[in-house]
Amino acid sequence: MEKITFLFLNFLLFGSFFSCKTDNAGEIKEAIHFDTTYLSCDQGMETAILLNDTLYVFSPRVSSSLGQSDTVQKMYCFNKQGEKLFEIVLDSLFHNYYYLFPANNQLYASVRLNNEDATLRFDPSLHKWIPAEGVKPAPLFEDENYIVTSSSSGEWGGTIFLTSKQDGKTYEGASLSPIQVVKKDGVYYISNALEHMSGHSTIYAIEDPLKMAVFKNDRPTADSLIHLRESTSTQGLKMIADYGAYKKPTGQFTEPAGDTVYVMQPAMLLSSFIHKNDLYYIYADTAVHIFRINPTSESTVTDIQDPRVEILYTFTTPMSASPWLKYSQTNYHQLFFLTGEGGAIMEVVPDAIYLHTLVNKK
Repeated sequence: MEKITFLFLNFLLFGSFFSCKTDNAGEIKEAIHFDTTYLSCDQGMETAILLNDTLYVFSPRVSSSLGQSDTVQKMYCFNKQGEKLFEIVLDSLFHNYYYLFPANNQLYASVRLNNEDATLRFDPSLHKWIPAEGVKPAPLFEDENYIVTSSSSGEWGGTIFLTSKQDGKTYEGASLSPIQVVKKDGVYYISNALEHMSGHSTIYAIEDPLKMAVFKNDRPTADSLIHLRESTSTQGLKMIADYGAYKKPTGQFTEPAGDTVYVMQPAMLLSSFIHKNDLYYIYADTAVHIFRINPTSESTVTDIQDPRVEILYTFTTPMSASPWLKYSQTNYHQLFFLTGEGGAIMEVVPDAIYLHTLVNKK
């Protein structure tokens, strides 16, 4: 097995630097580090997670309806040098929805069991996934004041919940499909992304959660009432950006009144993070970009090509995001991308961004 090779990949910086008085682009460029690991996954890869210097790689899910009944789904385990430690066959719990997350240096998965969410823990001594009673996926965000969670009903909407540690109340707001929450200077920034059609992304700022609507836990949950499950309240929410496929220049899907017509931008928001006390975002269209929105902007950004959107770095390797791993903590984020050669794991820490390229040598 070939050992890990550290490669500083050639890259190209796209976009314009609209904020010439700052060196944000230079700081981001210097913060990015690359390495490449050569792996052997005979069934290919769908997602991967890096935990305790160990790579856990999952092959694509199996669907009997697509004639894959003779195919198996596997989980491979490698060290950081690309040496295979073991591989196992995954049971049908991973053939549909699953979501990976680490907690207390252990690997967990959220799966669907009997039409309900269940949590599994991987036992490395048994090489087996076992039930993890009482363990729930980590919240989107947590600080000394609030626990932030969410729900999503796809095109029927989504909700962001902030539960106060002081008064026990839960505050809610309509928030599309929340993927990440970061906090800067006392403000909670909510990133949302819905992958239907060509994608719809929004960013909200919550300056004071107490100004949001109080969640009364009185909405229906029946499948036939899915359009009533999510919040419709915008109290306490400030829209920072709203762009996507649901606002077309032809007049279809536009505002019900007025002359405003937004240009469709098929660009998906993937993540948000803090670097040296500045707030940045990652989005993907035909490439993956790191950008920020000019902090002096007051009105909502409705076009990813708006001059207030400062594209600071573009990765030259074509990458598409995986929905199975978007793990976030206050000062740490991990994303997985599919590439033509396999995949890539991005780790974002306060002072550095690491792109671990995984080349699958079948």
